[in-house]
Amino acid sequence: MGPVKVKESDVKKKIEKLRKDAAPGPDGIKPALLKTFANELAGPLVDIYNKSLETGIVPDDWKQAHVTPIYKKGTKGDPGNYRPVSLTSVPCKLLESIMKDKIMQHLLENNLIEDTQHGFMPGKSCASNLVTFMDFVSKAVDNGNAVDIIYLDFAKAFDKVPRQRLIKKAESEGSGGKSSQLD
Repeated sequence: MGPVKVKESDVKKKIEKLRKDAAPGPDGIKPALLKTFANELAGPLVDIYNKSLETGIVPDDWKQAHVTPIYKKGTKGDPGNYRPVSLTSVPCKLLESIMKDKIMQHLLENNLIEDTQHGFMPGKSCASNLVTFMDFVSKAVDNGNAVDIIYLDFAKAFDKVPRQRLIKKAESEGSGGKSSQLD
């Protein structure tokens, strides 16, 4: 995957999808403001995004967040029963979403994701994963084969992302450069 270039059409599409009533991040930039002035702001945002991707430097305001605890389940007095939600800069979230789309497009166009991958895939879900799995088990049982199933609970396994390991993996796959060094 080569260097990513953000286009004005990418930014306008993302701004169009924003909810006007969504909360702003610490920079105070509200989605409603971006939606109202999308035509005027798309160009400057493209310049900021592309400069950030070229240099590997992210504006300091984008590194700040308002963290709010959201209750999950269990005893409300136990801090472990809350998950943190970070409200970050809306313009930063737009760039993240554009990058995600471009990476997914590259992965899908180059058949770099197995058909067995269901999570975070367009047109697939937990339900499609379950249907595929049940089809496999049913066919095995119908053919007289034994089936052993092991369930694992990864509830907390993905709470932390090994950032440096992900960067090394991306570089080993040929996707490096300044954008993989964003701090």
